[in-house]
Amino acid sequence: MIWKDPKKPSSWEKGLHPGAVWSMRSIVQNPGNQCIYDAMGDISLDANTHGTADFKEEGTSAHYEHDVEPVILADMLDRGHGGKGMSIIWFIFRGFPYVPGTDAYQVLQTPGPNTKKYIEVRSPW
Repeated sequence: MIWKDPKKPSSWEKGLHPGAVWSMRSIVQNPGNQCIYDAMGDISLDANTHGTADFKEEGTSAHYEHDVEPVILADMLDRGHGGKGMSIIWFIFRGFPYVPGTDAYQVLQTPGPNTKKYIEVRSPW
């Protein structure tokens, strides 16, 4: 597999991969692979921070719909888990949890049951 040069993660990558310091993607486009590295330069294998095997090309609306939106929806369901009464409608009216100073969604540091199920069903590699 041929890889693009490592780069600093975008605000969206930081929001979806907490602790990401470096991001690297394969040049192959459908599917493509993403690897996330931490501050020590080690590849992240943690379920909530690792890279992904993408179904669609990065930077397209199809990538957002198939690769990004499902994990955001799982995370949103987790935020409503536990009797707090929050739902996706709550987020629509109250606003999404953003990475400070950006327009990027911020996932929970520790995945909840819906995100864990999503990760289980959709393997990172």
